[in-house]
Amino acid sequence: MLKLRIVLSFGLIAIPVIMISQTGPGGAGSTIDNALWLRANTGTIGNNNTDPVSSWSDQSGNANNVWQANADQQPLFIDNFINGYPSIRFDNNFGGGQNDFFEGASSNTLDNTDGLTMFSVTQRDDLSNARSIVGKRTNVGVNQSYMFFYWTNDQINVDIVGNNDRFTTNPFSFGTGTNRILNMRYDGTLPAASRATVFNGEQLLTTATESSAFIPGFVSPLIVGATHVGDGRAFGGYISEIIIYRKAVNIAERILVNNYLSAKYNIPLTANDVYTMDNPAFANYDHEVAGIGRINALNISADGQGSDLVRILNPTNLGDNEFFMWGHDNGIAQAINFTDIPAGVWGRFDRVWRASELSPLGAAVDVGSVDIRFDLNGLGAVTAAELRLLVDVNNNGVFIDDPAISGATDLGGGIFQFAGINQIQHSFRFTLASIAVTTPLPVELTEWRVECTEEGVLAQWTTESETNNDYFTLERSFDGASWTKVKELQGAGNSSQTNQYEFLDKNVKQLVYYRLKQVDFNGSSTVFAIKSAPCYMDAWDKISIYPNPASQNVTIESPFDDFEVRILDVQGKLLKSVLVDQPILQVDLSNFSNGVYLFEFLSSKGRHTKRVVVQN
Repeated sequence: MLKLRIVLSFGLIAIPVIMISQTGPGGAGSTIDNALWLRANTGTIGNNNTDPVSSWSDQSGNANNVWQANADQQPLFIDNFINGYPSIRFDNNFGGGQNDFFEGASSNTLDNTDGLTMFSVTQRDDLSNARSIVGKRTNVGVNQSYMFFYWTNDQINVDIVGNNDRFTTNPFSFGTGTNRILNMRYDGTLPAASRATVFNGEQLLTTATESSAFIPGFVSPLIVGATHVGDGRAFGGYISEIIIYRKAVNIAERILVNNYLSAKYNIPLTANDVYTMDNPAFANYDHEVAGIGRINALNISADGQGSDLVRILNPTNLGDNEFFMWGHDNGIAQAINFTDIPAGVWGRFDRVWRASELSPLGAAVDVGSVDIRFDLNGLGAVTAAELRLLVDVNNNGVFIDDPAISGATDLGGGIFQFAGINQIQHSFRFTLASIAVTTPLPVELTEWRVECTEEGVLAQWTTESETNNDYFTLERSFDGASWTKVKELQGAGNSSQTNQYEFLDKNVKQLVYYRLKQVDFNGSSTVFAIKSAPCYMDAWDKISIYPNPASQNVTIESPFDDFEVRILDVQGKLLKSVLVDQPILQVDLSNFSNGVYLFEFLSSKGRHTKRVVVQN
């Protein structure tokens, strides 16, 4: 075994069990009212790039899973499609028995209600015919609860309880090649003329009449990507996330969900942008964003967690038009940082959160002190007295010069709380730490690191001494949760001298995680700190476009030798597409007008966008 100073009283984080609190998207709603939550980065059977997806599991806690047993009709999993997150590709194949879609069982958690709200993140690549995002019906107007779809003039259409009151977003229509957050809200308690609305992010597009005051519990399947089971018209494009509430969410909840989706998928909001830590200026804390907020006494959400392990509640001064949101940097939720820590702390989570405290108009606010809870289920034995909350109170980007906050209480069930926290202000970072002492182990590891190279990821580690060390196993993960063995290296057995080990994991060109496992001759083992290698970002940074500004043509140099270049105008309209199988490409721009254009690069490793100015 190895002697390494990293054994704390908590380790790897497991996915927490969804409980009855505000665990819905963005911290809005719970399993009671969040009826469906499909997100492409979780719950798909088929999760390697271009894999057919046979099923997609509901993350709301209501088990409204969808599936496709016919291999010819299974959509494809597309990795790193938008802001590092995957999407599901529907092929728009009209052929009988070939159109891609998912089907789910009928459930009264999806209807039998006087309120309904749907959110979706989509990108279309086809404009013709009806293109349904999600619906629950047997056929057009038959056992029909609802349908949310594109149709005539590429507008969003909505049917509620049949198609008698079908309404559209006229005059607002939507083209291809643009990622969009679209949401619909239905409230049967309102007068018929104002029961339904459709939003593009936080922009209200239309308010429409709906005569039905209640959506019955129809016996009809949930359908994703088609109008109904027998319809040959597939969606034609990408669906990254679908959220359904069996209630009309209030304004504060809508703002929270839209800000969560905006941060995750890098889709700007034109109004009510209350989470700004997802911006490059704040280092892109894009992940698992959640929050609390209030518009007024009737539009409030004061307890939020979302899909992450942090829950914030009990604000003492949450006033009208005030929001407090947070997201993290996608670091590993494990105590593996032993350098950026204040005195008296042994180690902290690699994952760091950052808070945003704003009004819908962007003004600074103060929601007062809050209670912060950490769901540490799956971490093994955790002692509340050893936990510390770290807050970067001087906002200089490090924790080493900040006081550690004690006073955690064990609430049971793996939940630990810091109560009455008022140190976190707008843009401040925070994380979780421990003062636990180490346990000496019988081999000394003095170095363990990974780095990106032109050929792949180079993993290196060094031992000063080894006792009964049989072998090392190097494991790789692309999500920090699922691990694959990539190499096994023989250990030195018993040694009192320095031993160096290395392995090159070739052709890795994306963000990837590694962990090192050591096994004794008797079979006992130790797993060491997880290391990340952001090679995906390094590769994209090496794309060159010149000259810029350009005139007659432009030259593109890329580290990829198999990719697509799509040229769009600033409104997102696709102007030109080129398939490339070489590292250097010249593109003719002689027919382009003067202006700014978006060059979008798509490969199996993801996508990236650069701006080019044309001056002919």
